[in-house]
Amino acid sequence: AGSQAPDPHSNNNSCNNSPWHDMEKAILNGIKSQETFVLSQTCQQRFTIHTQNTLSPQAVVGETIYVSIPFENNFPVGFQLKNLTLLWKFTAADTEESFTNEKSDTSGEPPFKGVKSRPIELCTLEGNSKDKFVLKVECASAGVLNVIGVEYMLKPLFPDREPTDHQIRGKQYIQITGPRLNTVQDHKTKIVYGQDNRLNICIREPQPLLEAKLKAPQMLFSGELKCIELMLNNTSKIPLKNLHLVCTKPGLISFGKPRQNTLFELPLIAKPDPPFAITSTVSEPVREYMDLMPVPLPDGCAGQLAAGVSMTLP
Repeated sequence: AGSQAPDPHSNNNSCNNSPWHDMEKAILNGIKSQETFVLSQTCQQRFTIHTQNTLSPQAVVGETIYVSIPFENNFPVGFQLKNLTLLWKFTAADTEESFTNEKSDTSGEPPFKGVKSRPIELCTLEGNSKDKFVLKVECASAGVLNVIGVEYMLKPLFPDREPTDHQIRGKQYIQITGPRLNTVQDHKTKIVYGQDNRLNICIREPQPLLEAKLKAPQMLFSGELKCIELMLNNTSKIPLKNLHLVCTKPGLISFGKPRQNTLFELPLIAKPDPPFAITSTVSEPVREYMDLMPVPLPDGCAGQLAAGVSMTLP
């Protein structure tokens, strides 16, 4: 489970991602008590304006996806758009069968009910202006969602004439081209473009998501022992288990047992394993020590934090 923390995959981070990769591997080795030889990326990529377009955006089942479509009107007359609908193509991950809503008007209903697209009933695009309209779509199963384009009913707005019921049905496909490649000899003699997957959204199964917040005091005296609270909130739709707290300062934090005693009588839970070390190869081997502490959930939780449940631990 991942909590809100500085993203090691963010392009704003000037550090190399290898230290975080080594730290994550060491944490998994300590939890599983065995060596991890192949470690895939467990943190979801954060997409910014600097992200490479070869990466596909990611979403989970049941998550609302917001697609911002820019529009430009080069005419002095404004237009009214009705039933602005997002056109999509969905490929299921289990059967690899494809569905689309592009020809849904022939059957009277969407051909695939696993994708819910919410059209905009009415919007206005003023003359000689630019605007953006946000369309929403939600997937009920894992797969790949391809954004094809938009469909709408168009009606001009003449300021000096009576409004008319005449409407024009419009459809516009969205086509984007990746950067031109110029790395090998074949690319220099031919026009070859790279991949651009910004419109190919990867829909994943429900993923764990944990929000953790530590109420730390603003000031402490040297050698002072103070009880603080760790707030956990499972914002995902699946239960979380085997939760651990990792601290890069060994001996700084320990979990306590809630009792009706004073702070100095509050017994501490002894850590079962000593701090372990990892080796990070940035410029030279650096050995870092960390505490790996299991989160003591209450007995009524059956060893897991249920979906939508939040709690506070001392």
